[in-house]
Amino acid sequence: MNTNRKTFLLVGVIGLMVIGLAAYLLVARPYLNNRTVETTETAVINRPDLNFQFSFPSGPGGFALVERFGEAPAPTPTGTSTAATSTGSTTVPAPAVATGTAATSTSALRHMYVLMETEAYEDIQAGEIPGELPPTISVLVYDGSAIPVEGSREERLKAWARSQTALTQYSDTATGLESIELDGATAIRYQADGLYLTNYTLVFHRDHIYLFAGQQSDPASRVATGYQDVLNSVLFF
Repeated sequence: MNTNRKTFLLVGVIGLMVIGLAAYLLVARPYLNNRTVETTETAVINRPDLNFQFSFPSGPGGFALVERFGEAPAPTPTGTSTAATSTGSTTVPAPAVATGTAATSTSALRHMYVLMETEAYEDIQAGEIPGELPPTISVLVYDGSAIPVEGSREERLKAWARSQTALTQYSDTATGLESIELDGATAIRYQADGLYLTNYTLVFHRDHIYLFAGQQSDPASRVATGYQDVLNSVLFF
């Protein structure tokens, strides 16, 4: 895969997802591991070190995992003990986190996953660059040590979200803001509008903060339903 095309894909996708903040983090030399499978099957991301797991349909009728920040075990198809078949894998060093104000929002990032519909990903990989990058599903995991220590877990989660608005697009008057639980963990969900309507779910569990974001152009789209399926699959340890 052409180096310039890889850079365009990764920077573009993450730039859309986190309003440019993650783009600054990843623009230098992102870690890339592109995985698709020949048939659609369930891929499981199991991270005991991050105290959670989730799954998604991987393959022609599902999604491609187009970015992973840092090192992690490969997603494993349900019922097997080996990684999903890979049609190409490139690894470059993960970027160093810059110091200064911009690093305040990114220095606690532990891991990042971005899912794109397989067809859209393959079109971009083949050189068919769209005018607007397609909607994505992102899962970001942060070190929770930076979260405020006063108040209830929900209040502390909202305080963290307010301090990271370039990333979370959070406000106390956000559309659809409500308190929920995700697999028993304290969480909030809300929506923010931009190029795409984005659904956010923020979770505070043990020592980590989890940000799930799903962009959608149509509430019936595969990405919109896939985002909800990812949330439904989440297990916390």
